[in-house]
Amino acid sequence: MEIKSQSANGYFKIDTRGVDIFLTVYSPMGEGKRIEVNDVLRELQNQGITNYDLRAITITISEKDSKSVRIGGKTFSVGGKRHSVAKISDDKMKATVSIIPFTGEIYSPTLDEIKNDLAAAGVVYGIDEVIIKEMLQNRLIDEPVVVAQGRPAVDGKNAIIEYFFNTEKKRTPFAMSEDGSVDFREIGLIQTIKAGGILAKKVGLNKCTHGMSVTGQSIPATDGKDIILPKGKNTLLSEDGTELIATVKGQIIWDGVKIDVDPVCKIKGDICFETGNIYFNGSLIIDGNVNEGFIVKADDDIEIKGTVEKAFVESLEGNITVHGGIVGVGQDKIHAQKKLMAKFIQNADVSAGGDVIVTEFILHSLVDCGGSVFVTKGKKGAIIGGKIRATKEICAKTIGNIAETVTIIQVGIDPAVREEINSITHDIQSAQDELKKAVMDVNTLRTMKEKFGSLSPEKEETYQLARSMQIAMTSEVKYLKQRSESLQKEIEYLKDGKISAIEYIYPRVKITIVKNEYEIKDIRKNICFYSRLGTITSSPYTG
Repeated sequence: MEIKSQSANGYFKIDTRGVDIFLTVYSPMGEGKRIEVNDVLRELQNQGITNYDLRAITITISEKDSKSVRIGGKTFSVGGKRHSVAKISDDKMKATVSIIPFTGEIYSPTLDEIKNDLAAAGVVYGIDEVIIKEMLQNRLIDEPVVVAQGRPAVDGKNAIIEYFFNTEKKRTPFAMSEDGSVDFREIGLIQTIKAGGILAKKVGLNKCTHGMSVTGQSIPATDGKDIILPKGKNTLLSEDGTELIATVKGQIIWDGVKIDVDPVCKIKGDICFETGNIYFNGSLIIDGNVNEGFIVKADDDIEIKGTVEKAFVESLEGNITVHGGIVGVGQDKIHAQKKLMAKFIQNADVSAGGDVIVTEFILHSLVDCGGSVFVTKGKKGAIIGGKIRATKEICAKTIGNIAETVTIIQVGIDPAVREEINSITHDIQSAQDELKKAVMDVNTLRTMKEKFGSLSPEKEETYQLARSMQIAMTSEVKYLKQRSESLQKEIEYLKDGKISAIEYIYPRVKITIVKNEYEIKDIRKNICFYSRLGTITSSPYTG
């Protein structure tokens, strides 16, 4: 059987690329008919293309390989006809120009002609001459190009308030320690601020920007709305009105309408797991008790209407008043920078920079104060057991008891100075021990070095370290001794200080006035002890 090969006539394709005309000729298959020049010319005429290269057409048809060849370009003609068309978008925010080709004499529109067309169409704003020039340079045909754009209207932004504290009435998360345990007492109930601190700030307010269409019509926009900062008590606005500032330190109070700053924080009820530990930079008033294990700290005065039980309470700059009394058992610490006042103190560790004033009794407690201790107003007015130290005076109705409980009473030296002297004495002993060890190491290694001429690198390093330690400890011992001598000289000049028992002072009460000591051997009544000529003497208490 004879198989005939397929046949197909040749064909061609005319492409317009910008203003350029390209011809691609495809060869016939088998016995198919080849393309003639006249076939191409007729198609060019049908498309209205007259600006072509006949020689290029002839060569392209004669070649066997199919490839695209430029054979000419489109032409423009004025001839009373438009050669560019300007159009405006429906929203009047864009204008486009299209260059329309016609047959006839080759003619390229100018920038001014296109601008005139735009003006005739009503385009007066946002014309971009750079884009028009690029369009002409690139000879873009039948392709609408955006040559003008309006300016959109932009509404202003409304002001909002940025708060610098937690406005939600929610507790902060429990504090977690480094080992992952949670302290359920740390809940951050009170939010505080310093005087001059920023409470809230107004941000985001912007004016609007009016728009403009390409036809020159104004497009209105709306300014952002301002907002009023919620100014309350003890606050003021900044000069530009954008910030709300606290005028006093204290608690931030936000009721959803205004922000107040209260220098006094009032807590209803007890300090417990409901409130957590309390840290406040003003004055505190607590209506209830401070329960076991909790911490209360304030910069200024603290008033506790209940009792303090095995808790930590500290006023950094003010007084502490405990209406119900203080109970410790060695797990507490109460400190007031100024005065401390309580109904009673029992098994507690208490200190004050000023006076300690107790109504009923001080029982088995450690009390240090920079002023005087008075236990005189209550029915008992007793100091029994423990150690009471004051700079000026200790006065009670009774000191000690019939059971002869050991009670230590010291006056004439600021307890802080006594503590420093005791601490320095301990530090001197430690430094001397370190110095002694360093001297022994230096002497031993020096002897080895002299005997053998050198030391191993390790021993040489030890030798140098020991020498450095010897120098440092020598200097440390010298400084500590000088400080100790200075404090001792201060004590020598102290003569004030007295101890008074309005009713009775009992045996085994050990009293110290400055550096002089005396132990009570028998019951004494209505007596005042003081120092004179280096000894402790007494006289009847006269108030």
